[in-house]
Amino acid sequence: MVDLTYWLALLVTVLNYATPLLIAAIGVLIVEKSGVLNLGVEGMMIVGAMVGYVAGSYLDTASCKLMGFDGVTCLQFEGSLTIPGYIAAFLLAGVAGAALASLFALMTQVFNANHVATGLGLTILGLTLTNGFGPDAKDMRVESVANILPDAWVDLPVIGRLLGTDLLTYLSFAAAVASLYFLSRTRLGMLVRAAGENHHAAHAIGYPVRLIRVGTILFGGFMAGIAGAYISLVQLEAPTWREGMTAGAGWLALALILFSTWRPLRVVLGALLFGLAFSLELRLQTMGWMPSWGVQFILPSLPYLVPVLVLVIISRNSAMIRANQPGSLAEPFSPSS
Repeated sequence: MVDLTYWLALLVTVLNYATPLLIAAIGVLIVEKSGVLNLGVEGMMIVGAMVGYVAGSYLDTASCKLMGFDGVTCLQFEGSLTIPGYIAAFLLAGVAGAALASLFALMTQVFNANHVATGLGLTILGLTLTNGFGPDAKDMRVESVANILPDAWVDLPVIGRLLGTDLLTYLSFAAAVASLYFLSRTRLGMLVRAAGENHHAAHAIGYPVRLIRVGTILFGGFMAGIAGAYISLVQLEAPTWREGMTAGAGWLALALILFSTWRPLRVVLGALLFGLAFSLELRLQTMGWMPSWGVQFILPSLPYLVPVLVLVIISRNSAMIRANQPGSLAEPFSPSS
């Protein structure tokens, strides 16, 4: 007999781990489609995680009243991070990620710095900025995020468990579909792709290549900041902070783009696959069939081994990668050249 409860719990866990990867990867996809390679995603995510956590610790039921909600509505969220506070915390985290991304835009689009070196430098900067936050975080507390759905809906058998999943999870999947429409059906999306395929040709016909790329970089930083805040505010049962809590999620988001060969719907598939790998790590730890050294060393590496194996397989098909990779990816652009 099929245990629906077990499989439903597994699906919820997969979605929980896939969501920040998908959010960050959508930002990376748009950035790379414009011809920019930003390896600073990990740094932007960890800064977003810190800012989101700090914002969440100061936004309580008072923020509900400031947003114009009536007292009865605010009391429904007492003891948890209110919906207005939730939105504000994520927006501030996104702005923090975009602020760090603006440094990348300045260095690469104004001073023509190397994309790879600049991105790695920003990752180091982001990790350094947040490493000193640990002692201060001990005095902060963030309550769980309030559920906006009626309790009767959440208590429904089977479907109620999925309805109780964080709203940002569903928005991330909607954003993936929106990115497909944006890149394939809108004029601005066409400009982004033109800047990424051949920036010299795009500039020759009057497209503002640098402006387009700055816009995509800021968008990618904003999405990375939101993804980081999801990790610190939602992913764990009780919101908490620890140094380096993104744990390589930014690098996995970058790997997702190669996995998907720059196709939005494949990004969704890859995020679910990586989320499944993280979920299986937790499930295998509870089975007790592996010795303690395996639990300590092998299982934690499982979520990272899966992407590596998948990428090795994909990289063997170099023709497919060349066919989908933006032609001007990571190439510096100067209007005078």
